[in-house]
Amino acid sequence: MTMLFKKLGINLAPHKTLGPCFVLEYLGLILDTVRFQIILPDEKKLRIIESIESVLHKRIINKRQLFSLLGHLQFAVLAILPGRWFLSCLIKLSTSVKQRFHNVTVSQECKNDLMIWFKFLQSWNGVSFLCNRL
Repeated sequence: MTMLFKKLGINLAPHKTLGPCFVLEYLGLILDTVRFQIILPDEKKLRIIESIESVLHKRIINKRQLFSLLGHLQFAVLAILPGRWFLSCLIKLSTSVKQRFHNVTVSQECKNDLMIWFKFLQSWNGVSFLCNRL
């Protein structure tokens, strides 16, 4: 394949070129074609866990911090599908103030949702993206 591109005059970046494989990291997710799963990489899981722990230990955070956490969790939903059900409280909280620098009080309900996310990130990592295996 690389010879074909070379012959056509198309340069390939060696650090972005990967030979045939069954497990590939693409757009920040690991695609496993053997197990038919989408998996969240460990470094992303750890970053999200740290963000959750940070919010769990606080009573008040600003809207910008909340948006950051929501963005990480929204991305994680691609690999941890049941997590979607535990975002509504945080989304509702994010709409309670107008400015990014305004503070919001993290309710017990939101903390409970974050605890569920914490457990998901520790144990559930991988969504089957093909329902019926051939």
